[in-house]
Amino acid sequence: MDDISASVHKPMQQHVRRPDPHLGGLLSEITQVPISRIMVVGSLRRVGEDPRHINALAEVCSELPPIVIHRKTMTVIDGVHRLRAVENSGATHISAVLFNGDEREAFVLAVKLNSNHGLPLSLADRKAAALHMLADFPEWSNRRLAGVVGLSDKTIAALRRRVRGGAQKHPPPPHPPFLCFWGAGFF
Repeated sequence: MDDISASVHKPMQQHVRRPDPHLGGLLSEITQVPISRIMVVGSLRRVGEDPRHINALAEVCSELPPIVIHRKTMTVIDGVHRLRAVENSGATHISAVLFNGDEREAFVLAVKLNSNHGLPLSLADRKAAALHMLADFPEWSNRRLAGVVGLSDKTIAALRRRVRGGAQKHPPPPHPPFLCFWGAGFF
């Protein structure tokens, strides 16, 4: 990654430095990354990118927070709309933090960050993410999973019952394209 700037701009806020105390991945300091090195693969959102949101962000490009990129794959974890806005401005680099963790941890971070800010995930998107996280992290409590996806623990409990009850009748729903990149092996 020789073309990623080593200059540190400012530290990330403490709540973002360690996204989940049970996950091993950490975030780097803010750095400048060449846009040409960044990949966008799939989306947590069923409707994909929102051009109106991209245009709104383009009006304040210089004030946007850094995006989050999975260091190993250079894939956007959080900030596709911000990336597109900066890209449309003609810039060649974007402020980013690099996530050092595995693919499952990157998915958890993506869901958590996209449930809490910017253009939040829809209810359907959060439920779909919860179903896939139930498959990846069956040992997680309902409360812990609810905190990541932005749903109530009662909703997670109902989804868990649905998964357990329907496992014999129906195969699990396919992972969204975002998940195939993170190693889920479905697409």
